[in-house]
Order: sequence, then C-alpha cells, then structure tokens
Amino acid sequence: MNSITRAKDQEIKCNRAWEMHINGVRQGKIAEVLGVTQSRVSQLIKKAAKAHPLNQLSLDERMALSEERWNLSEKEMRDAISEQLLHGRIITKTTTDPYGKVTTEVTHQKGVDPALLRALSTHHDRRARQLNNQMSPDASMQAVQVNVVKDFIQQGESQGRLSAEDWNQSQAVDV
Repeated sequence: MNSITRAKDQEIKCNRAWEMHINGVRQGKIAEVLGVTQSRVSQLIKKAAKAHPLNQLSLDERMALSEERWNLSEKEMRDAISEQLLHGRIITKTTTDPYGKVTTEVTHQKGVDPALLRALSTHHDRRARQLNNQMSPDASMQAVQVNVVKDFIQQGESQGRLSAEDWNQSQAVDV
C-alpha cells in the first residue's frame, strides 16, 4: 500500500470514528468496526476533535455562535407558541381494544400545549444560570452527594468506623 492510499485510509477511519463517536457509539465498538485497537480509536477521535472547525474559532466567535443557537431555539419555541395561540393544537390519541383493534382519535383543542410552555420556561432558566455562571440544581446536588459519600468513606480511624445510619445522625443539621 503506497503512502497516499495509507493516508486516505487513515483519514476515512478518522472521520468514521468521529462520526460514530458523536452518535454515542462506545470506543470498543468503534474499534471492532474499524479493525483497530481502542487506544487507536481514542487517538483518532482526539485528532478529529482537534481538526473540528469549531475548535478553530476564537473564544468570541464561539460565544457568538452559542448565543445565536440560544436565540434560534427560543425563536422556534415562541413561533410554535404563537401558532398554537392562533390555531390551537391537534391532539392525537391512539387506543387499542382487547381484540387488537387500534383506534386513533384526532381532536382540535384551543390553547397552547403546557409542555411547550414548560420547555420555554426551562430554556429561560438554563440561559439565566449560564449567564450567571451557576451550576444547575441537579449538578450541584450531585456534587454534594459525591462529597457526602467521600466523607463517609474517609472516616478517620481515630473515632472508629460508624455505620451509615450513625454517621448520618452525626452529620444531621438542624434547619
């Protein structure tokens, strides 16, 4: 195999590894499909990520791109809400009777889908937290739980090991 063919083959593997990676395929499976080792897959993914056009942008350009994506998402939700305010929404209900007959009922309802309103509210909440450099409540709660587990595991031998219940009792905080 000449060097041009080898380089082309490596580029194809790199692109394929990246494509599979961004689609959630595990590195072990990618390695199996491409006929390479898992460590080689890791190298290919790092190479592709480094060459990705987004990584060639300046910080200001990335921030502008992120801002535009937030605005586009909000516009799509607001457009859908406006459309539902004007024309209502279509609700499709599918039921299957005990004999296996499937019945689909389509109704037209005035108003806006509550899930769409919740999505817009969540979007605003996440944007506000991002702008304030705050962690989401879920992430901060996870961090607290991880620290509690670490503290329990690293109990000093001087006080003796406590059971989980006794340790929780000793850590209880009056509110």
